[in-house]
Amino acid sequence: ATSSAAYIDAHGIVPAIKRALAEALSRFEVDPDDCRVLLDGSLHAPKEYIHQETIIRGDDTEPVISLASVMAKVMRDRFMKRISAKYPAYDFEVHKGYGTLAHRRAIAKHGLSDIHRASFCTRLRLGSDML
Repeated sequence: ATSSAAYIDAHGIVPAIKRALAEALSRFEVDPDDCRVLLDGSLHAPKEYIHQETIIRGDDTEPVISLASVMAKVMRDRFMKRISAKYPAYDFEVHKGYGTLAHRRAIAKHGLSDIHRASFCTRLRLGSDML
């Protein structure tokens, strides 16, 4: 499950992550009492998942969290390649939306698109120092 840039900007990244996590867990159609949920960093599953554990740097120590992290990155990179046709000026197929110099230059030239998380770009200077 994912959250749109608009949802993240309107509600914040933490609520967006919580919503996406709850949606993803509900898709498994398992009894929350009968499953174990391992999470990375500071994430928490909904309270009804009583067998949950949050592991700092879990992607370094838990193979299932590492796999989930790699899968999420691959899915995001594929999405950015697909969406690049709609936003050719940004070269998403090249930098996948990461804050590279090329991406920052595209934003300076074209402004933010509707898929950019504006709330993440508040410190982005759009002046000549980006070029």
